[in-house]
Amino acid sequence: MPSLDLFAAFLQISAKRHQGNGAGRRLLQSGLKFCAEAGRPNVWLAVNAENERATSFYIRNGFEKAGETHFQIGDQAYPNHILRASL
Repeated sequence: MPSLDLFAAFLQISAKRHQGNGAGRRLLQSGLKFCAEAGRPNVWLAVNAENERATSFYIRNGFEKAGETHFQIGDQAYPNHILRASL
């Protein structure tokens, strides 16, 4: 099994018909359970600062703002919130 010191995952529910029905919450809870069972007491993620819906989703699910960063694509920098949660 790979080291869990740094584990990257991407979660997005983009089909409108699947938003708001609990699928994202269940996927997130499954990932957090995996981390907790692996002995990881803290997790963090980055979310596009302009995506207020996603930021609110994570805060409702136990994350808190821990900082800011930028995601660079070519010459364009996109602001991101760093969110963290204790498990």
